[in-house]
Amino acid sequence: MSSKVYSNIFSRNEIDSIVKFYESKEVAAEDHWSKNKNLEYQITDDFSHQILNPKINEILGEHEFDTGAYKECIRPYATHVDTYEQHKASGTIVTFSSIKKHNKALLIPLVDGPGFKTVTFKCYSDKNIIKPEWLQNKNTLNPNEFKHCGNEITRLPVDIEYSWRLGDILTWNRDQLHASADFTQFGVTKKFLILFIA
Repeated sequence: MSSKVYSNIFSRNEIDSIVKFYESKEVAAEDHWSKNKNLEYQITDDFSHQILNPKINEILGEHEFDTGAYKECIRPYATHVDTYEQHKASGTIVTFSSIKKHNKALLIPLVDGPGFKTVTFKCYSDKNIIKPEWLQNKNTLNPNEFKHCGNEITRLPVDIEYSWRLGDILTWNRDQLHASADFTQFGVTKKFLILFIA
């Protein structure tokens, strides 16, 4: 497995303090998926570095931040990868590192509930593509939760189907295909921190 869930890394008080801190910050960028606020983990005096760095050190050891954000999503993300190549192609993501050591994505849920789910697949690419050879027998994903991803998602080999829990960190390789379940049917906003580690 390339993706992994680290359980109970943050206390409820720590999660509440993260939410409170970011709710007071201004929106830095907005698109049709989400409102993004700056995650300044690269600054050692910043709140995000102080609260997150000791926990991430426990998981990864020495590491270097590449990019990331606090996100409030109003729409789910379809299948995609988070590689350097994809971020550069978007032209809107600022990166801080070009050295690949861990090459990981870290998701820190700031909400939980039945609509919040992330699925990673045993599929790897530098680009947002689905290769025909990945499409195997039907997996166990509920197609009603992933209508925004197309029919192919029910034939991709699942690595982890993760239902969000406060206090956890989900990690995966940046070149690993993944997707969000459609939480919009619950009338909620998805809030989380996403960090991309070089």
